Amino acid sequence: MGKNLLSQGLFFNGSCNDDMTAHTTAIYVRDLRGFSNDFFNTKYYMVVMKNYNNGGVAPEGQCRQITDYVSDTGLFTTVAFGANVEANDIVLVLHESIALMGLHADATLAKMVDDSWIAHILAIDGDVSDYDDNTDSLEAIRDHATTIKTDTTAIIEDVSAAVPLTPTANSLQDIISKLDGANTYDNTLHSLEAIGDLVTATAQATNVTTALEADDLDHISNANLPGALDGSVTDTSILGILASAADVTNFDRTTDSLEALGTALIAVDAELALIPQSGGTASWNATALAAIQSECEDAIDSTALVAAPTADSLASFVASGGTALGTNLPASKSLYDEVRQYGDGYLVSKEITYNGAASYAAFTVTGMVAVKVVGYITTILTNHGDATSVGTATSAAGLIVATAGTAMQTANAVWVDNTPAKFDAFPSAYSLIGDGEDIAVVGTANLVGGVVTFYCFWKPLTSDGDVVAV
Repeated sequence: MGKNLLSQGLFFNGSCNDDMTAHTTAIYVRDLRGFSNDFFNTKYYMVVMKNYNNGGVAPEGQCRQITDYVSDTGLFTTVAFGANVEANDIVLVLHESIALMGLHADATLAKMVDDSWIAHILAIDGDVSDYDDNTDSLEAIRDHATTIKTDTTAIIEDVSAAVPLTPTANSLQDIISKLDGANTYDNTLHSLEAIGDLVTATAQATNVTTALEADDLDHISNANLPGALDGSVTDTSILGILASAADVTNFDRTTDSLEALGTALIAVDAELALIPQSGGTASWNATALAAIQSECEDAIDSTALVAAPTADSLASFVASGGTALGTNLPASKSLYDEVRQYGDGYLVSKEITYNGAASYAAFTVTGMVAVKVVGYITTILTNHGDATSVGTATSAAGLIVATAGTAMQTANAVWVDNTPAKFDAFPSAYSLIGDGEDIAVVGTANLVGGVVTFYCFWKPLTSDGDVVAV
C-alpha cells in the first residue's frame, strides 16, 4: 500500500495511477488504497513532488489540503491545484503538523502555505503573498536597523556644528530655529536652561500679574471694576454670556446677581411649599380648596345644563344633537354612543368563506336596529348558477338580493345587487330589523369556494339595540 511504517502516519508517498485522467482536484493513487474511508480528510495535505511528464512545471511543488478520501479506489479529493495532476505524477501526503510548518520557498514564498507556523512568523495574518525577502527577511531588517542607528548617532553626537541658516524642514535644527532662512537661535535665551530661568517663581508671578492686569482679569477677585460691567466685559465673552442673554449693559446686580437670584428662589420655594401635595403634607388655604372642590363636584354630579349654554362651551357640545338640554344621557350609553346613534351610525365587518354550507352566520342582532349591508368579493365564488343572498330568518334576501355564483367572478367587486361591479351606488335606504333577528348569508352545496367580506352599517333604535359580528 505504500504506507511508511516508520512515519507513524505523519507522511505517505505514492504515484498517481497510470490510467488516471488529468484533474486539479480528483487524484487517484493506487499505492495509497486500503486506509479507512475519510482517513485523510482535512488533517492531511498532498504535495506534488514530481511532475512526471514535465518536471519543474506546476503543479510540481504545490501543496493542497485533502477534503475527501475513498479507500477502495485510492481517490483523493483536494482543494484545487494550480494545474492538472496527471498520470504517474509522484505525490507525498503529509499530516498537517508537518505540512503547516512550510515547504521549500523562493524569495517571495510563492510555495509557502498561508497560515502555517512559519507563515505566521514571517507575514502579517499568515498571508505570505506579498512577502519579499529583500525587505522582510531578518537580515534585511537587521541592515535597515543598522542604517537607522548610524543616522541617529550622527544626529545626536554632532552637536558642535552651528545651526544652518536654512535647516532641513522638520529637522531638529528647524524646530530649534524660529525663522526660516535665518539663524536666530540664541542659547542664552532659547535653550531649555534659559527658558527654565524665565519661569522661576518670582518671574512667573510678575509676568502673570502683568498679563492679568492687561486683560482686566485681575478684576475677578482682588480689584474693583473701573466702571460699569460693559466697560470691561464684552457681550460675547464667557463672562458676558453668563451675565446677560444678549447685552451686558442690561445687567443689574440687584436682580441679576447670584445672590439676588438665590434670594428670589428662596421666596418662590416658600410659596411652592404652600401648594397642596399628593401626600397631603402641606396645607394651603383649606377653606378655599374645600369651596373649589364643592363647586367641581356640583358641576359634575348634580348641576343641570343651563337652558342656553355659552357658545362653544362644554355644555353646548354635550347638549347638541338629539338629546334635549338638561336631559341626562342613558346610563348604558357614552357620549360617543349618543353621537354615533344620531350621526353616521356604527360599522362592523365579517369575512365569509364559502364551503358548500346552506347558511353562514354573519352578525348577531339585539333589539331593534336600522342596517345597510354591502359585500366586497375578495376571492371569486364558484362559477355555478346557484344563488347566494344576505338577509334574516324573515327575509333571506332582504339585505342583498339573490345573486348567481356566475355573476360573482370579479375579484374586488362590490356586491349590493345581483350584478356585482367594481363601481356601484351605496344603498340609499336602511332596513329595519326587530326582535333580534340575526343576519346570515345564504349558500348552497354547489358554492364551495370564494371569500366575501360583509360591512354592516347600523344604528340602534331601542336602548338595547346592538349588532355584533359573529
